[in-house]
Amino acid sequence: MEREASVRMKWRDNMVRISLDGIVGKCPHCKSSNTDYVFVEHDDGRGYLSVWCVSCGQQAHIDCCSIPRNRKSISFKDALNLDEERVVALA
Repeated sequence: MEREASVRMKWRDNMVRISLDGIVGKCPHCKSSNTDYVFVEHDDGRGYLSVWCVSCGQQAHIDCCSIPRNRKSISFKDALNLDEERVVALA
């Protein structure tokens, strides 16, 4: 649990920026700009956020967040039916 919290803290600024303007920014681990995100909506505009670096593979997730309007998102039901490669292609 401690390691997971540490990883989320490294991505914290990226997650805030995604919520504000939809821009991921650079990976806090390798400094690559090859990063992406997706919100997965459970219901009523709430869900979770996944953010990742395509270059080094580091990632972070935050649960129980509000999903801002005009951000990349998919429904939880649709996410269950997708494999990893299709999720990345959607994002």
